[in-house]
Amino acid sequence: MAMHIMSRYIRTHGVIAAILILVGGASRAEAADDTPQEQPTVILILLDGFRWDSVDPQRTPTLHRLAQTGIRGEMVPVWPPISSPNHWALVTGLYTNHSGPFHNLMWDPSAKAPFDPSRAGFADGEPIWAGVVRSGGISGVIGGWAGVQQPEAWKRPSYYVPFGKFGAPVALQLLDQPAASRPAFLALSIGAMDEAQHGHGTRSPEAAHAQQEIDGEIAGLIRGLADRRMTDRVDIVIVADHGMLDTPNLVYMDQLDDPEKLAVPPIGAGPVVSLWPKPGQEQAVYDQVRERFPHLRPYRPHDIPKRYNCCDPSRVPPILLLADPGWQMVTRDSPAKAATHGFDNALPEMHAVFVANGPSFRTGVNVGQFNTVDVYSLLIELLHVRPKASDGSIDAFCSALKTAPAACSAKQR
Repeated sequence: MAMHIMSRYIRTHGVIAAILILVGGASRAEAADDTPQEQPTVILILLDGFRWDSVDPQRTPTLHRLAQTGIRGEMVPVWPPISSPNHWALVTGLYTNHSGPFHNLMWDPSAKAPFDPSRAGFADGEPIWAGVVRSGGISGVIGGWAGVQQPEAWKRPSYYVPFGKFGAPVALQLLDQPAASRPAFLALSIGAMDEAQHGHGTRSPEAAHAQQEIDGEIAGLIRGLADRRMTDRVDIVIVADHGMLDTPNLVYMDQLDDPEKLAVPPIGAGPVVSLWPKPGQEQAVYDQVRERFPHLRPYRPHDIPKRYNCCDPSRVPPILLLADPGWQMVTRDSPAKAATHGFDNALPEMHAVFVANGPSFRTGVNVGQFNTVDVYSLLIELLHVRPKASDGSIDAFCSALKTAPAACSAKQR
């Protein structure tokens, strides 16, 4: 029976101290010892909004070194390149037509209310942290991961720490546990890059500072692992949910001539907005958008490009709007941002960083371009967890792993 961990945290002199209470039918805890785990622990780090081309030796020397001595690549996010669908894709390997969430903000037509990400049924699929628990291991999520707060027990990690900053100190304390209670998988996140670019642009001093701050946080984690002599027992996988593009051009959705034709105000912001017209008004709203907004592309559900793999038929709106690159939709309730994301995922500016390093990986391998849904397949391989159905593949990583999995073709080996 998997062990469950309840955590509470106290703040002492600015340091977070974790007090772990082990509960449940865990015979493993009775046999706890300090024997090193044979299988490496996996730490998944999400750098919100960190573009694939943002790693360089000057501003991000730690990330650059990890890439040079490990593997790197360019991830194509699921469409739209927005946090919620891509957070979930990373840990389930599912496109939005199979997972459910396609935006941070969605309307639930059955409930006649916005979707609540903490309610049952918000997203389909088993996240990797739940797969670890299913396999008898211990997993943890530290920080903001979309979908982690769903109430279904079978989707939960062993524990969740809603930590505002980068959770490296908490992660290191958890890794200090004896082998029998040490996590096999940890997911961390940091949002500094996303916030800086939204507020100030991709080439701003604030964005450059965020790059350096993130690199310093990762360097601190690496030092902590080295101090514990754990660098040869931890695989680190660094990802992002999407890239970012400067968006100086604005489309004011308040300019809709007849907003009363909508059942609810436009849902969403930036490059992607959902419209829910009143019954009988769909054609009128569709025509109005095409006539008045030349930099918007309105899609009916059957018109959404197949390559987007979007969306769940029970959630897709009657009209889904996508802005041209460099344009964003705003209203009085959604102020403009200096840079944003959510455009066509074929744009290089939307692509996300990928760096991995650790005992499972070869040195100096560039795996090239691959899909975000493939990360789940990599995590499954690293953790030796029996997978659930997914849209991803291990193929991109066959040349990068020291031990090629059975799923790799003879050609790729």
